[in-house]
Amino acid sequence: MALQTAALTSVAHDSTRYDPISIHFLLTTPIPSPPPESSSLLPLPSLSSIADSVTASGSGSKSGSTDPSPSTTTTSAAASSETTDKPIGTIRFVPTKGKLTRLALDKDYRKYGFGKVLVQGMEDYILQEGNAERLEKLVEVREGGKKVIRVKCHSQIPVKPFYAKMGYVPEGDEFDEDGAPHQLMVHELELS
Repeated sequence: MALQTAALTSVAHDSTRYDPISIHFLLTTPIPSPPPESSSLLPLPSLSSIADSVTASGSGSKSGSTDPSPSTTTTSAAASSETTDKPIGTIRFVPTKGKLTRLALDKDYRKYGFGKVLVQGMEDYILQEGNAERLEKLVEVREGGKKVIRVKCHSQIPVKPFYAKMGYVPEGDEFDEDGAPHQLMVHELELS
């Protein structure tokens, strides 16, 4: 699945009446609507890969074959104009605390880098809105006038390497949260 087939959306406007403090993000991917009876949660091929296979075969079907196959025709489910957005991941940012929370991905989509997409999307939002009134209390000024926003998260111990790859640095000792060991991790985002 190409990353451009997924869409990251801030759903803050829809959720503010339920949780006025947090900013929620939802990652979705298009699926056929309605899903076929034999559907699976595996990612659909991108339209460009379908187009490439049609171009490579010339006519869109194998020579001498009357049965179309998904690899050689544009009538596959991915080419259908009727799609639904399937939620595959979410993340939440709490501006009053400068905290990333509730990063979750559908288990079948975890190996595609969508956790990184969610964290980067949230951080991009923070950088774009960093000077807005809603986030102004999070801005810290460093030497030379450099402005940063410290984003914190309580990482479960097994996923500390994931956050470390994203630039998060452990601070303090491990602690128990909801019966599981956690580590405070912080990433400083520099505002322009």
